[in-house]
Amino acid sequence: MRRLLLLLIIFLMLVSCGCGARDVRDTSIPIGLGLDLEKDNVYKISTQLAKPSSSESRESNQGGDSFVVISETGETISMAMRNLMLTLPRDPLWTYTGVIVLGEQLVSKDIHYYADILSRPPDIRNNSMLVVCKDTTPEELLQVKTPLEPLSALAITQILKIQEKYLGIYVPVTIGDFLQKLSSSGSDVLIPVVTVMKEGEEKILKVEGGAVITNRLVGYLNERECQGYRWLNPGTNLGGILAIPAPGDHDRLVVLELINLQTQVKPSIDDKGNISMNITIKGEGNFYEQQTTKELFTIESFMAIEKLAAKEIEEIISQTIIAAQQLNADIFGWGQIIHDSYPKVWEKIKSEDYFSHITTNITVDFSVRRTYLTDKSLKIR
Repeated sequence: MRRLLLLLIIFLMLVSCGCGARDVRDTSIPIGLGLDLEKDNVYKISTQLAKPSSSESRESNQGGDSFVVISETGETISMAMRNLMLTLPRDPLWTYTGVIVLGEQLVSKDIHYYADILSRPPDIRNNSMLVVCKDTTPEELLQVKTPLEPLSALAITQILKIQEKYLGIYVPVTIGDFLQKLSSSGSDVLIPVVTVMKEGEEKILKVEGGAVITNRLVGYLNERECQGYRWLNPGTNLGGILAIPAPGDHDRLVVLELINLQTQVKPSIDDKGNISMNITIKGEGNFYEQQTTKELFTIESFMAIEKLAAKEIEEIISQTIIAAQQLNADIFGWGQIIHDSYPKVWEKIKSEDYFSHITTNITVDFSVRRTYLTDKSLKIR
């Protein structure tokens, strides 16, 4: 009986093998997807498709672009996607989409205009990145040719990953991150912004600032404030650089490489019910560059550098908090932290304007660890 059952299972596996498989020649690869809203509430969808690399296509497209951008409109996003299918001779494999570009007009509307379509289709991956385009449209952004990387949609994801290691400014946001914050009480969203800039006759893409979204787009943070937002995320932050005035020569700069930044955020409530966030940051960095020829490799200079670094980090964080409170957008998730620590208090304040009234106590401690290949300042004759 067991043998018969085993043979039956093997037979079914052999029979079902290949069911649902698609010929690769009948498919296309959408690297990027753009969603926007035009006038009269008409949705526009744009997709950047990698051109096929078959020998026939290579001969016909030699010297041409490595991608094509196709756009369509519809009364809803899903209807626009269906209309797009009427223009494509190949079946798009949406699971390959690495980045979704949200248009400025779309995010200015209520999030319900686009949040549902990001959460429902099984073909769109939760780890696809989200960006907002500013002063341009998703269609125009996807049409830009980028240096070194022929597919601009792929270039966006690579830029966001590389800057995390070397600059430590922006926090990449995936669809999963976005939906998780939307479904959490007391948490708003900051999404990196991508713009199109002109250098002579060429157009280039640049990540510049962050879009603050509550139930809609309410404003933007600049680069400095986006870095402060990154540092305010509880846990460990790695990577990035910090420029501070050189001790004894404030017209020149010293650059520190941030190697470790640990952040703790704890709420406290006084007798009058006022809420404060106690922010403690412990940072470590390496001495990376100096613009002055003054000898800085002394105990006194290093102590001064550590104090200046701590002061600069505190100022950036304070500026970020002020900017977010002016927009009344709890991008730091402080409402969720209050909920976890003081659930009864949260039930009372969650429907109120709690975020803009929170005060902060910031403590920063910074240490310089290494100086790399030299242990003294360079002397030039």
